[in-house]
Amino acid sequence: MRNKGLSLLEVIIYLGIIVFVIPTVTILILGVVKSNVTSKYTRELDLEGLRALQLITKAIRNSYSISYPEIGQSSNTCTVIDSSSPSDTTKFIVDNGRLTISEDGGGLLPITSDKVTVSNFLCTNVSKFATPGALTISFKIRSKDQEKNFYVSSALRKK
Repeated sequence: MRNKGLSLLEVIIYLGIIVFVIPTVTILILGVVKSNVTSKYTRELDLEGLRALQLITKAIRNSYSISYPEIGQSSNTCTVIDSSSPSDTTKFIVDNGRLTISEDGGGLLPITSDKVTVSNFLCTNVSKFATPGALTISFKIRSKDQEKNFYVSSALRKK
């Protein structure tokens, strides 16, 4: 006559397997979720930084001249003149952790979103005498527990 239930030994073996499998699967799932969140913030940093670099580079290349900083100087603001009129300017500055742009003396318009914080903005005029002009821009963007540095060098196009 056979019993149709499980023996004590079988129950202990099954429980032992379950005790090892459930925590392992849980750790794997939590790792995937954390990796996904980290990847999201990394993408956000990259998109914000690259978009800002493209906008700054375009403004510099299409400018008529560099107003500030002076040749060989660095500053936490950057001003370029867009045409032969000195009042036609584009200014880049960090305001309350956001990279902003001001055109023709108007108000500050944010370039970066409020999801990131911009710091260490530095504009250096690397122009040589009797050249159209060139600037290097560097800044750091931070989102949650990640941060990334961005750099660009851009020269004015000859008019």
